[in-house]
Amino acid sequence: MTAIVGFFLVILFVFGGYAISGGSLPLIFKPWYEYVIILGSALGGLVVKTSPRTLKLVVAKAMGAFTTKLPGKEMYMESLKLIHDLAYLARREGLLALESHVQNPSQSTIFSKYPLVSNKPQVLKFLTDNLKIVVVGGTNPSDLESLMDTDIETVTEENATPQALINNVADALPALGIVAAVLGIIKTMASIAEGPEVVGHKVASALVGTFLGVLFAYGFVGPLATNIEMTNLEEKRLLEVFKTGILGITRGMNPKLSAEYARRAIYDGLRPSFEELEEALKG
Repeated sequence: MTAIVGFFLVILFVFGGYAISGGSLPLIFKPWYEYVIILGSALGGLVVKTSPRTLKLVVAKAMGAFTTKLPGKEMYMESLKLIHDLAYLARREGLLALESHVQNPSQSTIFSKYPLVSNKPQVLKFLTDNLKIVVVGGTNPSDLESLMDTDIETVTEENATPQALINNVADALPALGIVAAVLGIIKTMASIAEGPEVVGHKVASALVGTFLGVLFAYGFVGPLATNIEMTNLEEKRLLEVFKTGILGITRGMNPKLSAEYARRAIYDGLRPSFEELEEALKG
């Protein structure tokens, strides 16, 4: 939602400011071929750089900038309560008691209480896959931590690829805008005998290409890449929280202590207070 608001503000202040200053908006939108040249060549370059699988990931991440809800305080509270419940069950009945829950989380009486977590496939997969290893046994906490770090690093690297590619497109857009502008100047020079008024109009249309390249780069595509990067960092943090909780379960910590350790891994602005967590666990 914030991405939509941000893009709206870019459009409002750029084009609104131009219109208020007396600029002609039709002059900006009339040379539609400039849009085709810039956006088409940017898309073509992106396709050259990616595999079909990566291209799908880029599209998914770009769309996610408008639809993905970042983990908030409610999500983190659910996560801490889930860690507590799993730790409580493991301490009371043994690690094997977790097996039915992690093998089939959609049917689990524990996971069903926490829909915000259960509806995040990547998080749920990380949690259940690593708890399956805990249930099987034979892995000490240090080795499990190393394995989870590898898991998080792999997910982070994969999620960072679309951001890097989109950022690369943003870097290329100003140059593609110049390409469109130069093509417009070539077209203008071929019509130079038609008089100053016609030539002036065509030069203005050509310069729209330079304007669009810079606007698309710094007003839309660049911020979109940064949005994806920030989303990736938030999602990585959520995995770190569950990693800390899983290690607490593996070490046989008191359930409240497992949740408390996980709470300390949350960013300060989103972290429930000690008292809030205590109250939630009592409930």
